[in-house]
Amino acid sequence: MSSFVLPADHIDYVVTAACRYVPEHPDVSGRDPQDLGRTLWRENMGERIEDVDLDWMDDDEREEFEEDRDALRAALAAYTYRPVADVEPLQTVWAARCWQYQRGREGFHDVPGSWRLADAVVAAALAQLPASAFRDADADRSSEGLRDLDPAVTAWVWTRAREA
Repeated sequence: MSSFVLPADHIDYVVTAACRYVPEHPDVSGRDPQDLGRTLWRENMGERIEDVDLDWMDDDEREEFEEDRDALRAALAAYTYRPVADVEPLQTVWAARCWQYQRGREGFHDVPGSWRLADAVVAAALAQLPASAFRDADADRSSEGLRDLDPAVTAWVWTRAREA
């Protein structure tokens, strides 16, 4: 698990991409996108929202952790999925891989359904990219095989203003 909690817009992007690229996936088909988004965000938040032993922390650290935990729990409870109008394959690859990185795993054996869903979203998005997006057009399509692209292209450029 990383220490970075993704914004709700990032989760919305991944959920929208899942609904678009892999609608028949068992974690998507027949499932409310709101529930899927909340699950992905909860997994990204990880132990930061769980009740954990805080006895090893001093009073200031404990207070800060508890405030952060309460704020994250409130944000998760208030989460409302908002579909993204237009998802793009390359941005989808980066968004899903970023979610995986920020979620983390407990080891090689830890492959939850949500992780497999992100892999399926990435594979479907990669299949939409032209051969010119890859270093070797004849090799298997993978995120590792993408050409080294201009950071202006690969940066998280999508944004949506939240209502006040």
